[in-house]
Amino acid sequence: MAISIPFSCDAKAALDLARATLTGNNFRIEMHGTNELYARSEGITSSRQNPIVGVTKMTLRVTDTAIEAEVEYDGTACLI
Repeated sequence: MAISIPFSCDAKAALDLARATLTGNNFRIEMHGTNELYARSEGITSSRQNPIVGVTKMTLRVTDTAIEAEVEYDGTACLI
């Protein structure tokens, strides 16, 4: 799934906030560049976890006009 949201602020600050949020939810940051971040997680194992943990792969890109996110939700299958 991919989404793009209009954005015109500091890319570094946005990615730093995303990195802090993701690492606080047990994501591994595999790449953190000037305008891009790639993170992975093991997936969700309990309905009491933060729903963001259902995302197993996330790529965030900041352009001059938007933040683009690509995510995979493979981590929710074990709850079904």
